[in-house]
Amino acid sequence: MLSIEGAEDISVDQITGQPTASVTVDQSRVARYGVAGREVLDFVEAIGGIRVGEVYEGQRVFPLVVRLPERFREDPDAIASVRIPSSEGASVPLSSLADVDTADSASTINREWGRRLIRVQCNLGDRDPASFVAEAQE
Repeated sequence: MLSIEGAEDISVDQITGQPTASVTVDQSRVARYGVAGREVLDFVEAIGGIRVGEVYEGQRVFPLVVRLPERFREDPDAIASVRIPSSEGASVPLSSLADVDTADSASTINREWGRRLIRVQCNLGDRDPASFVAEAQE
């Protein structure tokens, strides 16, 4: 759209750059240390929160969610240092079982009729809308 004559004040409604923790479990390392895969998955799920029940207040119902403290949600090193119990009774740091990184991702995902949507808009300046749309569709 930048190359189309008359396009001014171009904007996109999707905001990117939100840092997100990424945990990639290595099944061979999990097996080597004798850790149950479910233990690792439960921990990773607890970063964002696990719904464990409901709280009733009059007619209103609220989800009861258990999640790890904020430092684990924001610091990849803290996530990597958490110890996961093994079948032999010892515990292993998550970093020995998985790769923990951060990556930028979309902070919001807009949808319309169930499909992902990214809206791009601009002002046309002195250009007529019909010819602008025709050129943009090429």
